[in-house]
Amino acid sequence: MDFTDTVGRILGVVFIAVWITTPFWVPKLYRSVKRSLDNSGWLEHSHDTPIWIGGEWLTGEYRICKMPLMPGHNLPSSAHLLCGQNSEQGADLWPVDFIASIPDHDFYELMSANWGAVEQHFHVLPVRYWGRIDRTGQLMFSWRCQRQARGLECKALN
Repeated sequence: MDFTDTVGRILGVVFIAVWITTPFWVPKLYRSVKRSLDNSGWLEHSHDTPIWIGGEWLTGEYRICKMPLMPGHNLPSSAHLLCGQNSEQGADLWPVDFIASIPDHDFYELMSANWGAVEQHFHVLPVRYWGRIDRTGQLMFSWRCQRQARGLECKALN
């Protein structure tokens, strides 16, 4: 047996091994690549999301919107966006203009993780999110959102 036959057999065995094991490693590779792309904001997620809009928001304008994570609730099913005109406050604070716009008893209900108490202050719009929605490391997430003719397009900031 010469060198060429040996190399040919080795390549054949390697090809068969890769072909046989493909169903095991390709899905893991796919999930890993998808997770990396999602974490870096390259994948789009679309959800109809309740949005509180403070003041007038023209099509094409940008705002910094907050997405609070309520204790005992999971994202994205409990996602609510708070898009006021004042985005100067800290990262983990509720927007002051949102708190000022709802009655005190509604705010106390909201602090007990009851979105139902304030749903009348929200509009449900289609939102295209770029970046992960189902994050759990913080209590408040920030998004840079642009008003579109048919909803919002938001990119994760943190």
